[in-house]
Amino acid sequence: MSVEDKEGVFYVVYDFSGRYVPKEFYLNLSRVPHRRLGYSVLEFHSLKEALAVFELIKHYDSKARIIVVEVKEVMTKYP
Repeated sequence: MSVEDKEGVFYVVYDFSGRYVPKEFYLNLSRVPHRRLGYSVLEFHSLKEALAVFELIKHYDSKARIIVVEVKEVMTKYP
């Protein structure tokens, strides 16, 4: 999938549906800059990086969604 990169905040939410998650998934995931917000929620600041991880999750035959976050106002900030 060819797409123009875009900066912003992108959440990738995924679900392996209780199946074994291969260690290769975590190895490949570690190569992409991200922040883990929960067990199955990752935050990215590049659309291309979010899409790369989305494709990685699909490669392992699992479900995923990309959520584009539109920040209107920051009320508080956590590191």
